[in-house]
Amino acid sequence: MKKLVAVLPVLLLMLSLTVAIESSSPKRGIPGDRWADIEVGKRDFGEISPKEIVPFKVFNPGGVIVDRSIAHGRMYVWDAGNSRILGVDLAKCYYAQPCNPEIIIGQPSGYDYGACNRDASYQYYPNRAPASASTLCGLSEKTHTTLEDGSHVNMFVDAEGNLYVPDAKNNRVLKYNSPFTTDTIADEVWGQPDFQSNGCNIRGMDFDVEKSPKPVQEPVTSLCFHSKHTYGAGVTLDREGNLWVADGGNNRVLRFPKTNGKLSKVADIVLGQYSFKEGGDIEFCNVLDRGRGSCMAGMHGPTAVRFDDKGMLYVSDAYNNRVLVFSPPFYSGMEASRFGNITFGGKGNSGPLAIEIDPWGRGLWTNHNLDHKQNLILWSLSNGNYGQIKDWINEPAIQSGLGSIGFDAHGNLLTSIGGNAHDVYRISFNEYDGYKIDKRLFSPPEGYNFVSGKRMFHPAWTGVAVVGDQLVASDGRLLFWNDKNRISKGKPPDGFIGANNITYYPNPQYGQVKSAAGMIWATKIKSIEIYQAPLKSGDKSFKSISQNVDALDGSKLPLTDVWGIAPTPDGKFLWVSQPNQHRVFRIRDPLSENPIVDIILGQSSTEGIYCNQDPYEKANKDPWAEPDKKSEDLDKLCWPGAISLDRKGNLYVSDHFIEWAGNKRLLMFLKEDFPDKPSSIIFAIKAKRIFPKMTTFEPAFDRNNRMYIGFNPYSGNRFVQYFDDIESNPSKRYDMVLKPDGKLNDYYGWPVAITVDDDDNVYVYDANRGQIRIYRSLTDKDSDGIPDESDRCADTKVFQETGTDGCPTKQKKGMECGDYCDPVLAAKFLTVPGEKVVKGNRINFITELEYVRRIEKSDVEYAMLSVGKESHSLVVGRTVQVKLLGPYGEVIDASTDLSEPEINTVIIENEQRHIMQITYSFKIKDNKVTTGKPYLIILSTRVVPSPDESFRPRNEFVFEFENPPKRCIKLGLELCI
Repeated sequence: MKKLVAVLPVLLLMLSLTVAIESSSPKRGIPGDRWADIEVGKRDFGEISPKEIVPFKVFNPGGVIVDRSIAHGRMYVWDAGNSRILGVDLAKCYYAQPCNPEIIIGQPSGYDYGACNRDASYQYYPNRAPASASTLCGLSEKTHTTLEDGSHVNMFVDAEGNLYVPDAKNNRVLKYNSPFTTDTIADEVWGQPDFQSNGCNIRGMDFDVEKSPKPVQEPVTSLCFHSKHTYGAGVTLDREGNLWVADGGNNRVLRFPKTNGKLSKVADIVLGQYSFKEGGDIEFCNVLDRGRGSCMAGMHGPTAVRFDDKGMLYVSDAYNNRVLVFSPPFYSGMEASRFGNITFGGKGNSGPLAIEIDPWGRGLWTNHNLDHKQNLILWSLSNGNYGQIKDWINEPAIQSGLGSIGFDAHGNLLTSIGGNAHDVYRISFNEYDGYKIDKRLFSPPEGYNFVSGKRMFHPAWTGVAVVGDQLVASDGRLLFWNDKNRISKGKPPDGFIGANNITYYPNPQYGQVKSAAGMIWATKIKSIEIYQAPLKSGDKSFKSISQNVDALDGSKLPLTDVWGIAPTPDGKFLWVSQPNQHRVFRIRDPLSENPIVDIILGQSSTEGIYCNQDPYEKANKDPWAEPDKKSEDLDKLCWPGAISLDRKGNLYVSDHFIEWAGNKRLLMFLKEDFPDKPSSIIFAIKAKRIFPKMTTFEPAFDRNNRMYIGFNPYSGNRFVQYFDDIESNPSKRYDMVLKPDGKLNDYYGWPVAITVDDDDNVYVYDANRGQIRIYRSLTDKDSDGIPDESDRCADTKVFQETGTDGCPTKQKKGMECGDYCDPVLAAKFLTVPGEKVVKGNRINFITELEYVRRIEKSDVEYAMLSVGKESHSLVVGRTVQVKLLGPYGEVIDASTDLSEPEINTVIIENEQRHIMQITYSFKIKDNKVTTGKPYLIILSTRVVPSPDESFRPRNEFVFEFENPPKRCIKLGLELCI
């Protein structure tokens, strides 16, 4: 009965979590629902690992173990960043460059799969995606910095070749029965009630909790490898076959006994605490132990456990910087002795994070950080310093690369390296050279994962823009995708510029990217490069603004620190942010031969370069510190990063920069304060609105001036928010709380860059996860992003017409609709009374398009015809066969012939507006006569080169026969652009 009482809450929890996960499941492909519809940069929404995942490269590996039962041995590598284990036959690996694994554990393929539990994007937030017997988690879905995150584990292989793995972020231990000869599916699990559960101490809904939940006391079955103050995961077997686990998040070591030939799932001994009643993040005697570690019955973040041939247990008590030694017989709460009385101290030290008994009796190996570098030391078991590898002590180690140490069948040492190397090193020994690195198993090429044109890097500062139908993004490189409305999930870019090879990472790299006046503007730290759109591979910038820029007072401003840019739609002005100089300035006539600086924000002179104009104020880089009081001044700046213009010309400055510096606020400057041609430099204009405690990145604005913006993850805000009325009441200068009107559903790491195209599609670039998420037509729905009765015509039985602004104003009765009837930008339903669909009939109709600038006939390259679910490019001068669909989706044979469009340009100038009229002529070829039925054709015209962002089609043109339809035709495409 006691077991039932203890297990029942867990079962209820699992049921509630299942319901919660199902209710929060992402819904992709529904425009306007706040879930991203398309993603590029990665294979799938769940992937976050950088570059292209391949079987012959690793990313932040954190542990190696070798099965020495065969020649050379079988090596297992904890490839933490890709949430997998690589199984390598060393006999083949040593003669290949780089190594290719024989088996992959934790992922279905060695290519393009590297997500924690197949979903590393936290799509079920606040719940985690369930684990399984086929998955692993080495890089958490909650991480905001993939390049500096990961895990290290201390694995174990028994005499039968069975592999024991602490699955770090799933808080469980898995056993694989001889995976090289059977399969890669786990056979047993400890720490969780089943293969699906993965919470800290079972009950933890989120593994990275503020304080790990206290374990269920009876039975003692739970594990927590990661909690707020500590982490660690290690496993081993003793001579009797009992399983020992370093449960780092609970600051303890557990023994799971072997009884009647079977390992129990219930622990019977706990070390590091007096009894099973303690646990969680309670540090036991270390709380009162200011000497840190003098209490020999306590632990702080144990990471590894090993036995020597005498049955002595060694524990790496990492956060106490020591190794503990326990002598049998073992019992709960027993005290240990300190190995060699040694403290592993030093700046940047953590560890030892791994220990290993040398299989040839040479002593005890420790693996730890020393001065931010990985350090392997071999100690004699008589507690003296036996030897130390010094040949490679300078290898950097960043949180991973410090897991278990392996030895092949010939005595060579194998260790994983994180940091910059991302590899596994083989270290051999001979009496002449001592210990020496003689092979890097997963190089060349150097670095983590594989550089290719298929997937994106993870730089800190990125950009995204749309010009015409082309999506452009920087990940250090400058990449582009053509035909933005047809981009599919995971699609590689169509091209690149800025290098001879797409695998080349230019230096300096491309940063923020903007589109304006039919051009692409991109920063390169010391220059601004401007390209004519659309981009084509091999294009060169036609204008480069670099070195020094003249100012109106005769001085020069050096462009040695260019990060944010914001060109005006007409290209006449360009705003530039310089975080290190704590200023934002405007360049007038940037496309001319003589660009000139005429406005400087944040400083009172051209020489001013100090944070908040104070040479003694230190720029605030402390994530938890409050900004200086001067940060309330509206004419000062400190580390301004991203900048953007809204649709009305107001300038927004994120007075904050990566990783966490500056005034941590968003400022708005009104367009009316920026004269076009000042005679002298204007300094330190005051912002008209301030939004404090908003550590924002790049804002972006849709056609209705709704603002979308992402936040620095250190703020705790991991979702992109939107604000419908950001400009209201600009006289109210200080809003303590700016409440968003809603947020996007996807969880983000570093949403550094955002743009919104003229179709109100939103593009969010998560820099540190190397992915761009595309949200279709967000403003076509209500502000809550959820379609309701006013968004549909299914219940109201209407077909929507549109007013002059493209929004529905009237409803025509007598129709049912099984699909969304979104408002068309300016759809116009034309009727031809009394017409019959007869062979030889020719139907003419006219569309009008309005532009800011004059459009010539030669600018029209082609039109798009969409009938039913098909779209065809209608190239001027060609005949294209299309299909005509009836009201119920039926095809009238292969019916319609489109002849060359007759294009007549009529310019009507009125308040700088220009109207172009295009006449289309269709001839019916079908012999079948149909009367009294409606037919619907939707067309749109594409103009090349694309005009600036003020371009608007005046109306898309729709033709129909007489008699209103009885129900909508499911066209399979959006009527509303």
